[in-house]
Amino acid sequence: MIVTLAPPAVFFLLSYQNRSGALQSEVRIAATAVTEYINRNAGLWRFEFERLYDVLRKYISPEHGATVADLNGKSIARLALPEPATLLLSHTYPIYDFGAQIGTLEVAAPLKGLMVETAIVALGSFTLGLIVFFPLRLIPMHALRQATQALINSENAYRQLVELSPDAIYINCDEKIAYINAAGVRLFGANSPAALLGMSFWDRLHPDCHEMVRERLQQIHMMKKAVPLLEERYVRLDGTVFPVEVAAAPFMYQGKLALQVVAHDLTERKRVEEELRQTRDAAETASRTKSQFLANMSHEIRTPMNGVLGMAQLLAEQTRLTGQQRYYLGVLQDSGKTLLRIIDEILDFSKIEAGKLTLCETTFDMRQRIAETLQMLALQAQSKHLELTWHVDAAIPARLYGDPGRLHQILANLVSNAIKFTEQGSVRVDVIRSDMKESNPSGTDSCRLRFTVHDTGIGISAEARTHLFQPFSQADGSTTRKYGGTGLGLVISKQIVKMMGGEIDFESTPGEGTVFWFTINLAIVLGDPKSSSIKPAEAQPLAGHVLLAEDNPVNRLVAEEILKSLGLEVEAVTNGLETVDACGKYQFDLVLMDCQMPKMDGFEATAVIRSREAAQSHHATPRHIPIIALTANALSGDRERCLTAGMDDYLSKPFSRDDLYQTLKRWVPHK
Repeated sequence: MIVTLAPPAVFFLLSYQNRSGALQSEVRIAATAVTEYINRNAGLWRFEFERLYDVLRKYISPEHGATVADLNGKSIARLALPEPATLLLSHTYPIYDFGAQIGTLEVAAPLKGLMVETAIVALGSFTLGLIVFFPLRLIPMHALRQATQALINSENAYRQLVELSPDAIYINCDEKIAYINAAGVRLFGANSPAALLGMSFWDRLHPDCHEMVRERLQQIHMMKKAVPLLEERYVRLDGTVFPVEVAAAPFMYQGKLALQVVAHDLTERKRVEEELRQTRDAAETASRTKSQFLANMSHEIRTPMNGVLGMAQLLAEQTRLTGQQRYYLGVLQDSGKTLLRIIDEILDFSKIEAGKLTLCETTFDMRQRIAETLQMLALQAQSKHLELTWHVDAAIPARLYGDPGRLHQILANLVSNAIKFTEQGSVRVDVIRSDMKESNPSGTDSCRLRFTVHDTGIGISAEARTHLFQPFSQADGSTTRKYGGTGLGLVISKQIVKMMGGEIDFESTPGEGTVFWFTINLAIVLGDPKSSSIKPAEAQPLAGHVLLAEDNPVNRLVAEEILKSLGLEVEAVTNGLETVDACGKYQFDLVLMDCQMPKMDGFEATAVIRSREAAQSHHATPRHIPIIALTANALSGDRERCLTAGMDDYLSKPFSRDDLYQTLKRWVPHK
């Protein structure tokens, strides 16, 4: 068959392709000639058909036919084939009149000659096929014997593979077990295959799975192909129920349609999954417990810290103190702020673990931010007789867009560490632009800044370098005892730097000093540089009647005194019920709401107040009283929870007089 059919088929295809290519070239050349004739005889060619016929006869083979038709298919000129033909090969090409298509040229060629030639080749190949066939007629018998032996070998290999399979494999024929391998015998708890052969497979399937399996069998018989894995439950001979994962495929077995079933025991996997689920639940419970502990710890520590720092601020502002008393008060405030900083570091670390540490970006003056940060640390350096200097490169733009608070946190941590670990000498901060872009009149979209903190301190040993950026790690135990700290500052700084698109590292020589550096990417804000300067102004007195909801007496006293000093009238309540009652009786310009209070907390009280306002929305002038959360809850999500509850703003404890003033002036007017 191959020798007979292949040569004429190949000959026909190659000859047809060759003739088609030649005819395509012929029609393209003839169409070009017709187009040139039309362009030379514009307006007249339609009346001189003889000359058009001359062009066609010149370029069209005498054995071929040609037709010139307009765009509507109407024939304009036509050359007929020398003799009629039913099998034709034709190609069409457009013709133009000064670039506009006016019709087409179709050239047709008969395929009679090709068919005759193909028949001759077929006759020759048939003769050759007969010559080849008879000497080789005995080959199929040999091939059949080889195929039979290969089939036997394949069946033996398949049977051995099935018997060695760790999964149970059995044949379901007429809903009975017709064959089962050794793993299947062990799976059902039998002593030999004979104990299972001929048994209805429904007896080994748990009754709860019967309906599901019947639907699956209908699907298999309908689709005639394997179906996806399905989890079922089987029953051992001793009545034990266990889970399995089953795959089934239809095939012919001894002339009947049967199913080949593969079952994998899931007992061990289910046990492992249950252990993992319990472990995961325990980990989630531990995580929730830790988060709740951190939230409670933060609240319980921040509440008295608000009283300590608030009373210290009131004492410094409203009383006359001797120099020694003012010194003691400064130590008290510094100690309180140090404790608060430690708490904030622990909370920031918990946010990093939860993936909830975020940036609060705004426009700011980089030079002013650096100056404020380092001036805050100047007293710490002076107390150790250290020289603290800084230099900001002139190429740094005046205004940048980023998170100045987090930048302050990184810089303050590195400089504070440098001062802490330096006994004599100096600490120097350099800030340069490291993206190597020259400024232009319109500015660039962003810039990369490099901060470097040099100190002449004790340096860092080679042993300590490997775990310096790991949580709760310091150089050694003596470092913690001598200098203090949680070992979280660098971990938090590294995460913030990464969020700002930069990196942080250090170089150190023990006994000679350390150089910490980090880079960040910030967007450049174009405009008047002078408008970026934020100059502190005197706090203008505020006007209004404020309701203070605070259950802690010390914090209530601190808040009342600060509010009165800002020019506000204050009325205080101690729980949510009193807050709701007071808002129903009197009109207040603003409510400062503690979140955790007895009888009714701040969230419930806010919900009641907002529901009252919604009920009065039909009034001509519906009233919305601003509610500011004044709470010791400072974990990630606490602000969003307050705003979702219906509060308008949020201020965490402990807060300073300036913090409270900046928040209040957004909601109450100046006098």
